Amino acid sequence: MYLKTIYIQGFKSFANRTKIEFNKRITGIVGPNGSGKSNISDAIMWVLGESSAKNLRGSKMEDVIFSGTDDKKALSLAEVTIVLDNSDETLPIKYTEVSVTRRMYRSGETEYLINNVKCRLKDVKELFLDTGIGKDGYSLIGQGKTESILSSKPEQRRAVFEEAAGISKYKLRKTESENKLKKTEDNIIRLNDIITEIDSREKALKIESERAKKYRELYNELKKFEIEDAFLKIEYEESKNLKTTKETELLENEINELKHGIETHKALRDSCRAEFDNLQKSMGDKHEILINLNNIIEKSTSRKAIIKNKQENISNNIKSKVDNINELKSKSENLEEAKKTFGEDLQKIQDELLKLNENLEKQKSIFNVKNKSLTDIEEDLKKHNENLLALNKEKSELDSKIILVQSLIKDRQERIDSIDRNLKILEDNKKEISDSINYENALLGKTSEEKNSIIKKLDNLKEEKNDCSNKIEVHNNKLSELHQNINKYEARFSVLKNITENYEGYNKSVKTFMNLSKSKNLFGDELLGPVAENIKVDKEYERAISVALGFGLQNIIIKSNKDAKKMIDFLIENKIGRVTFLPIDSIKDNNPKIDLNSYGVRGVLGFADKFVKSNENIVDVIKYLLGKIIIAEDFDSAELISKKTDRYYRVVSLKGDSFNVGGSLTGGFVSKDSSDIISRNSELEKLKNSIRELKIEYNDILKNKSKLTKNLDDKSFLMEELEGKLESLNKKLFSVENNIVKLTQSNKSNEEYILRYNSEKEHLMENIKSENINLDSFILNLENINTKLNKRNTEIEKDEKVSYLKVQLEELRNCISNLKVELVKLNLKKEFVGKELKNSIENITQNREKLTLLKKDIEIGENQLEELREECKKEEKAIVDKSEEKKEVEEDYNNLNKRTKELDIKITEILKKLDELRELLSDKEKRYVKLEALIENKEVKIAGIKEKIFDKYSFIIKDENREKLNISKGELNTNIKALTDKLNNLGDVNLHSIADYEETLAKLNFNLEQKNDLMVSRQEILDVLGELEIEMKEMFKKTFIKVSKYFDEIFKILFNGGKAQIELDSSNILEGGVDIKAQPPGKKFQSLSLLSGGERALTAVALIFALLKVRPAPFCILDEIDAALDDANILRYADYVKKIPDIQFIIITHRKLTMEIVNVLYGVTMEEKGISKLISVELKK
Repeated sequence: MYLKTIYIQGFKSFANRTKIEFNKRITGIVGPNGSGKSNISDAIMWVLGESSAKNLRGSKMEDVIFSGTDDKKALSLAEVTIVLDNSDETLPIKYTEVSVTRRMYRSGETEYLINNVKCRLKDVKELFLDTGIGKDGYSLIGQGKTESILSSKPEQRRAVFEEAAGISKYKLRKTESENKLKKTEDNIIRLNDIITEIDSREKALKIESERAKKYRELYNELKKFEIEDAFLKIEYEESKNLKTTKETELLENEINELKHGIETHKALRDSCRAEFDNLQKSMGDKHEILINLNNIIEKSTSRKAIIKNKQENISNNIKSKVDNINELKSKSENLEEAKKTFGEDLQKIQDELLKLNENLEKQKSIFNVKNKSLTDIEEDLKKHNENLLALNKEKSELDSKIILVQSLIKDRQERIDSIDRNLKILEDNKKEISDSINYENALLGKTSEEKNSIIKKLDNLKEEKNDCSNKIEVHNNKLSELHQNINKYEARFSVLKNITENYEGYNKSVKTFMNLSKSKNLFGDELLGPVAENIKVDKEYERAISVALGFGLQNIIIKSNKDAKKMIDFLIENKIGRVTFLPIDSIKDNNPKIDLNSYGVRGVLGFADKFVKSNENIVDVIKYLLGKIIIAEDFDSAELISKKTDRYYRVVSLKGDSFNVGGSLTGGFVSKDSSDIISRNSELEKLKNSIRELKIEYNDILKNKSKLTKNLDDKSFLMEELEGKLESLNKKLFSVENNIVKLTQSNKSNEEYILRYNSEKEHLMENIKSENINLDSFILNLENINTKLNKRNTEIEKDEKVSYLKVQLEELRNCISNLKVELVKLNLKKEFVGKELKNSIENITQNREKLTLLKKDIEIGENQLEELREECKKEEKAIVDKSEEKKEVEEDYNNLNKRTKELDIKITEILKKLDELRELLSDKEKRYVKLEALIENKEVKIAGIKEKIFDKYSFIIKDENREKLNISKGELNTNIKALTDKLNNLGDVNLHSIADYEETLAKLNFNLEQKNDLMVSRQEILDVLGELEIEMKEMFKKTFIKVSKYFDEIFKILFNGGKAQIELDSSNILEGGVDIKAQPPGKKFQSLSLLSGGERALTAVALIFALLKVRPAPFCILDEIDAALDDANILRYADYVKKIPDIQFIIITHRKLTMEIVNVLYGVTMEEKGISKLISVELKK
């Protein structure tokens, strides 16, 4: 035998499935540290049953499963398979090739397979016993194993030598035999105790049973007489009841007739009342309809009036606006004409100003020339005329001032007139702007209300949408919860189905038999299965039926006795164990049935078979199992019915208390396992229904969710529409607010103009007043100067030329002064005309804007009028329609009211008749009750007699059960008294002692037979143990001598001299430990702990090779045992390995000298970090 192949997947660093093929001689495995070389030897140890995580260089067993890398996820299981060539039949199995597999999941579950068939760890260990292969063998030398062999205690080293001696399987058999012996001796002790107890009870019960038999004879005789006495008493009481019964029957007929009459009248009354109530309801409905119609008519009338009022207001508003438009058009025309006039005037004034300035310059030039001439002439006359000149000059200045002031006063007065005209226009504008602002504010209020209404609708829609979203969320959560429940139930269903199909919970024999029968399709329809699988029980009765059936639940129902033989042969052939079969064709229901109701015990539910549902073909089987078992509600009722049936039936309470036949009682905690077996099928059905219901609910909620989603979409669409309207209203509001702002600004500007004109007017009036004062002063001064000049002219002769020049100069001065005055007037006029022109342009612009707004308002008003006309027509139509409907309803109401009054009279008459019938019925019933009480008293008396007999004898008083005695009443009473006295003289008697004695005697005989069988078994086990011990001693002694000899030989070869030996530390060959002594060349015998590391390693190697030489293992794995050796020692170690015949070596090493001896070399590397990969090389020498 040799190791052919190993498959590794998910074990430690071997994440991917890896196949390693080995040749028959030497295979080497090399690789850098941490690459996963030693994981191969760990994999072989693991698959052979290693259960210590520490020995596999881990902290817990789950560490052997690939734990993942940065790039690769962790795996959920590890699997290793070794394939062995077994053509030489080294392994005790009829296969030339044997595969052993071990699988482990992260849950901790482990599976073992031999040739892909599930097995136990024990089966794997037994397969490799005494082959040197195994976790405790000497063929798997892992890292540190050599050191542990040397450093272990002597008694711990012994296991390796036992494996080499081939006594492991004998030791295992010895351990099993010792365990059996201990159990047998314990059973003998327990049986002795039981036999002693039963023997003493048997003697006491024998005496009690004899007294009980005597009691039963007397009791049966007394029973016969007392039953006859009861029949006689009952006959007497029944004859007395006959007359009373006849009278009762007559009364009963009369009462029934009266009741019938009452019921007839009640039915008529109820019919009338129902009709009355319906009429009242109809009247209420009609009255409510009338109220609603009146409300509708009133509302329509009110709405119509409101619409008319709105129409009138809008018409007046439109008319007012039309008037405003006409007025504005007229004003605009006037303003246009004024604008044109002011423009022309301004141009004329500018032309005049140009001419006036030219003329003024020209006059000034002439004046200067003449003035110079005059000055020259007057030089001489200067002295004389200085005063005159000053006066004339002053006069001239005063004339100019007077003309200028008069002109200013006139211009300012004209400006005041113009301001008054403008103020009137501005006041008119102010009123128009105020009206426009009021209209825009009204429009703003209406639009705001409409906006608020839409916002409210939007808020409601948002709430509905949120509610919808919340409901969808709730539905999603519910769907998630249902999905989890469905998964949970389906998982439970799957687990329960698997448990049911694999017969978990049944005893081993039944489970194995049913599984094999199913897997191999044996027996077909002949096999119906265990009782538990063929029945259904309601939840409340499960525990009671489970206790009632006990191990009967696991009995297997089959069709015939003929089938039973085949099945029993199958059990024997496969060594499965023992099973109880229930053939349908041979089991009949022979259980006598009694009427449990006749015992009068409350809480008795019935015979157990009535609470079990099954197919018709197995009804007799169920009756056979449960037909003599009574089910009761509780302990007390169970105890009472057991007592009344003279302990003849087994009684079980719903809680599982069992009153057994004969009087014994079983109770206490009931395990769920047995009831679980019954309830599996019903639970599977419930789970199936629950899953179906949950899926239906899931689909319903899914549909509701779809509806809600559609509703949500509709609300979203509606919200978008409303938001569009809201945006349009916001634009309209912005426009209206903008118009209000513009109008407010216009109003403000208008107010500013009014203030400015009023201010200017006040200022002009003050100026006029001041200038009038100045004018009066100037005129007074001028008059004084003229008086002085007149005096001067009379006194002085004037020169003609001077006079002429003066006249000319005066004319020129006047001309220049007039030109200046004209120039000032024209400038003032120009300023006024410019301002008026600007005001006209501004007013024209404002009027145009007002006209546009007014036209728009008129158009809106006309549209509103048209809408109101339509509404008014609708309301008028509604009023007409509802008025006609109201008339019809009023007519119906009056008819109903008339019928209601008729019914009220009829009901009163019926009630009166009912009272009369009830009074008569009451009298009859009182008499009937008295008669019934009389009959009842007699019947109670009869029932008391029957109950007394039943309680005492469980006998039901019926004519068919009567055995009439030819005896007088006196003799009957005498016999009853005599028998009663005899029974009382017997004292307390245990009636169950008869059955108990028979049962105890049978138990005693059975236990004596069991004891004899155990004594024989004990002796047989002792004989086997003696034989095993002799054989083990012989085998171990021979092996030990050989190992000691080969150890010394190999030690000398590997060390080039020296010597080594092993010896037992005790005279007991089977228990003593093993001591190792070594003496390397040139040294004395010394403790192993004083040797160097290399010496210790080489000593361990010598011992391993000695063991292999004594009992060669099919293959040997050496994991870096050469690590501590130098090159010289490695050469000797390698040479010796090559010389060992018929052993397959798998060497894991780092040393080149070791690599040289291998036939096939595998390299272990990690191309991908954390994942081992294999590279193979076949070496040719």
